[in-house]
Amino acid sequence: MSKTGWMVFLLSCSMGAVASSPLAARQLRADSLYNERNWKDAAREYLTIFEERAKRAGNVVDPAPDQGLSEELGKIAFRAGRAFTNAGELEPAAEWYRKASSLFKQLPLNDNYYVAQGQLGSVLDDLGDYQAAIDIVTPVVAYFKQTKDSTYAAPNMHNLAMLHYHNGAISRSIGLLTEAIAWAGPGNTAQQAMSYNQLGNIWADDLKDERKALAYYRQSLQLKLNKAAPQSIAAAYNNIGLSFKNLGMSDSAFFHYSRALHYARQSAIPRSLADPLLNIANLQKANGNQQAARQAYDELLTLKEYLPADQLLTVLVYQGTVANTEKRFQQALHYLRQAEGLLARAGGLNDKADVKAQLAIAYSGLNDPLRAVEAEREYARWKDSVYSREREQSLAGLMVRYQSAEKDKALLAQQQELQLHRLESQRRILWLIVGVSLVVLLAAFLFFLYKRNEAKARQALQELQLKEQKELNRLQEERLRISRELHDNIGSYLTLMSAHLEQLHDDNCAESVARYEGMQHSLTMSMRELRKTVWLLNKQRVSIDEIAIRLRDFFKPIHQNGMHIRFVTSGDTTITLTEIQTTHLFRIIQEAIINAYKHARCTQVEVKLEVDGERDVLLLVHDNGKGFDANAGSGGNGLRNMQSRMKELGGELVLHSVRGNGTRISGKIRTSAYGEGG
Repeated sequence: MSKTGWMVFLLSCSMGAVASSPLAARQLRADSLYNERNWKDAAREYLTIFEERAKRAGNVVDPAPDQGLSEELGKIAFRAGRAFTNAGELEPAAEWYRKASSLFKQLPLNDNYYVAQGQLGSVLDDLGDYQAAIDIVTPVVAYFKQTKDSTYAAPNMHNLAMLHYHNGAISRSIGLLTEAIAWAGPGNTAQQAMSYNQLGNIWADDLKDERKALAYYRQSLQLKLNKAAPQSIAAAYNNIGLSFKNLGMSDSAFFHYSRALHYARQSAIPRSLADPLLNIANLQKANGNQQAARQAYDELLTLKEYLPADQLLTVLVYQGTVANTEKRFQQALHYLRQAEGLLARAGGLNDKADVKAQLAIAYSGLNDPLRAVEAEREYARWKDSVYSREREQSLAGLMVRYQSAEKDKALLAQQQELQLHRLESQRRILWLIVGVSLVVLLAAFLFFLYKRNEAKARQALQELQLKEQKELNRLQEERLRISRELHDNIGSYLTLMSAHLEQLHDDNCAESVARYEGMQHSLTMSMRELRKTVWLLNKQRVSIDEIAIRLRDFFKPIHQNGMHIRFVTSGDTTITLTEIQTTHLFRIIQEAIINAYKHARCTQVEVKLEVDGERDVLLLVHDNGKGFDANAGSGGNGLRNMQSRMKELGGELVLHSVRGNGTRISGKIRTSAYGEGG
């Protein structure tokens, strides 16, 4: 189980709060024994301190009269549990972790309680009580996740993952290890490396996917290379080498075993040399490189006090076999007798048979036939045992498979029956769901139809209101346009006639005749304007040709007074304009010609109306008058009215005039501004 994070807690467990001097001295002695790794003596000292401190508090059964004492005794109990754990005495360790948890639970802050509970779960894991450990550690993980304490959340998740792994829940274990890596984060690469390494172990040993295991081992190594201890890096390289070996990639395996051995030598910890040396020796032996294998096995024998019995047995049998092959029978006998001594606590029947077979060869080589025959008999007995064991195992396997098949058959019948009941229930539920769904869909469809009809009715009402408003606006605009036409044109002539009438009675005969002629002219012009206005109002659409004819007719008096006016049309002159477009165009041309007549002293005016390919009307009015400086900015109301009308037509009026060269007025009427021309 992971010990990451627990030492942080232990460092905070100083018992400086122990009041009395004798207890303080014992505390220092206990801590010293603990730091010297004298676990058993340290544990006994902590027990003594706990009992004496509890007695002084006056309550041995429940030594918790106040929170300060509870915390002090809880830390002593925790240290005792830790010392017992390191000494391998798991039952007392569990008892003292329980005491520490009980004392810490009385404190306002729960961190120490959950830390002690986590350690208790670790001990129960070592005792093989996995489910009890899971029940204890699960709330520990939940607490540290809730408090967002990644320092304790990540290692506890790792430990919980290992508990589920030991309990057979591999998928749950993988999920928790992945979560532990995320919680550890970049600040705790040691914990991340440990979790990645365990994921590699699961994929290699249990799921038999060496490539995926290799990926996790490499991630673990990458994290360890930054700041891990050499022995930890050596273990990572060794795991990668094992994966390569299992994938049949001997060269890569040898490289990583060699790197593992390199870092193991740096660590100066003899035990860390054993695994890479043994793997190198076995790999060299499998590749037929006996000399290199023998060198590795020789070095392993110098570490035999650090080797597990089964590994040491493998080394000794190999060395004895090699020595027999090289006829070094005395040396072989030396190795094989040591191997024979290990058979009582390591190795199986095949190992025993191999040892006896090699002993028979060694004795025979040393001319000791009695012992050689005895060893040969032992070899035959063990081989028979191996055969008998294998046959028994085979028969037992067959029986187990038969019983399993019978159980599976009975279980399958029960499952089929349950499945039929389940299918019937599901069928009824499905029909119920279908019926309810149809009702809901029908109600939703009816509601949709209702809302759609309601929306259509609302939209129709809005469209009607909008149409009515547009019609009112159109009528209002039409009224304004008619009133402006009457006021601007006919009104001016009528005003002039009124002025003549007011002055008529004061004039003499000659002046009266002149005023009468002026009145007659004004009346004639008023009638012409009225007929033109009525014509414009009565025509919904007017073609360019009709406009040109009306313009010629309207300007006949001016034409007869000596100024020649020429009208030119080109393009598709059958295109029609609306009454509004016609009115604005007529008034623009009228204003331009009147200005030329009054101010330009011209003899010729050319009016050109051209319909282009886009069915827009191009206007050009050009006179040969005296012209003026267009940049001087001297524009009267007439010019502003012309520009305003042209803007309403969606176009722009351009004025160009130079003194002595006449005046040009041009513009474009976009027929789309009031709808396409017909």
